Amino acid sequence: MANPQQDVDRGRRAKELLENELFNEAWINIRTGLVAVWEATNTLDAETRERCFLSVKLLDRLKAEFVRVLQGGKLAALEIVELERERARKAG
Repeated sequence: MANPQQDVDRGRRAKELLENELFNEAWINIRTGLVAVWEATNTLDAETRERCFLSVKLLDRLKAEFVRVLQGGKLAALEIVELERERARKAG
């Protein structure tokens, strides 16, 4: 079983990263550059278009993973609150 506090901490770090101006600027610049190359390719250059497409998809998956960790942290925080309520109920 995962440690809820570790999940909360990981979620907090993921949130910080997703809200980091430099991270977002880099992500946008990389994605925009890949799409620009993709759009500028010759119709016969399927290999370059495919590489750009896959790179964009991987970049999107990277961000989605941070969002998943963030959401997991939020759920873990709720779990901690619920466990504390349960302990208080049993104690009192």
